[in-house]
Amino acid sequence: MNMQQLPEELLSADGVFKMSTFLTYLPRFKNDITLIMDTNLPTDIPPPVLPSSITAFLAMLCDLSDEAIEKLWNLLKDVVWHWTEKMQAIDERYHLFGGNLGYRTFFYL
Repeated sequence: MNMQQLPEELLSADGVFKMSTFLTYLPRFKNDITLIMDTNLPTDIPPPVLPSSITAFLAMLCDLSDEAIEKLWNLLKDVVWHWTEKMQAIDERYHLFGGNLGYRTFFYL
């Protein structure tokens, strides 16, 4: 899937905000998704489809249609599934460089 296949509701400034909301919330549900997944699927690979309960909940949280959530999942599932490692790397960078720039208070409340 490429950006041209995204629903119209995502192709605006507001859509970019909604995509960032999707990326903020969905990694928090990884354990919930893993619990619902078929036990034959490896847990280090994202499932091909989100559970309908997670799709419906994300649609409400992100103010998006179920179709948009499904398309975002198809596009970003690998990023979302490995987000924990990426966030740890980002946190390490803030620890190394943020304190001297005055960001310590903002990020370590």
